[in-house]
Amino acid sequence: MSSYLHQSDDDVIDSIERDMTCTYKQLGDIILCGDLNVRSGPEPDFIQNDVYDTHLPIYNDYDCDTIQDVRHSYDSKVDVRGRQLLDLCISTKMRILNGRVLGDLYGKFTCHKPTGSDYVIVSEALLPKILSFKISDFIPNFSDCHCKLSFGILATYFSHLSINKFKMNAFPGGYKWTKSSTSQFQDALCHPVCKSLLNNFMNHEYDNEDSERAVPDFLNIINVAATKANIFRHKSSKKRKPNCKWFDSDLGVKRKILVSKGELL
Repeated sequence: MSSYLHQSDDDVIDSIERDMTCTYKQLGDIILCGDLNVRSGPEPDFIQNDVYDTHLPIYNDYDCDTIQDVRHSYDSKVDVRGRQLLDLCISTKMRILNGRVLGDLYGKFTCHKPTGSDYVIVSEALLPKILSFKISDFIPNFSDCHCKLSFGILATYFSHLSINKFKMNAFPGGYKWTKSSTSQFQDALCHPVCKSLLNNFMNHEYDNEDSERAVPDFLNIINVAATKANIFRHKSSKKRKPNCKWFDSDLGVKRKILVSKGELL
């Protein structure tokens, strides 16, 4: 919640609700975590007994609170700001992990001062993807009064970029560095060819369009100097032997086992 500390005199809860409804809700699911200086006790953060009833005149696009799991908490007090937080959760369909998720089913204390508690609050759609939630023991060397909160979430990643769109260059080689390589490399940089390349590099103005050319140009200077200093080793192009049809993956595993057994003899 550090991004809200240096804002105006507006209440932090009001600022969070305004940002969520106006900006972040349209971007996807939301995770709030940090010190909110509130005490919400074990009060529900959802509408109790919120079910679809054809006899009630509600909107067609109304979403009921499907999560009806009761929270637990060692702290039974609910202050004014805690009521604000609970109203925020109900209006935005956010759910508190404290005292609800595996790892903290009883709602342990997160702050050793009576000013409030630390929370992790997620969108209702994310709650089934939360794997665990843990409140670590208080360590005075890490914080003045707060415990570390950690949680695991089930995530799925999709690659939107195809690797075929990029031209991949083979690694050019390596460098063999010895005790005398420093002086040899410095002498190579003073070679007229290297000095000319360095001058062109320093005098060239790389703008936004060709800024990506700065790296290969500079790498070329290093490779030229290393080659003249005889410390650059070009990558050897070893031809890979074609795999035999009878040599499958299972036979390859057995061969590795046999070789490892032979090394023990």
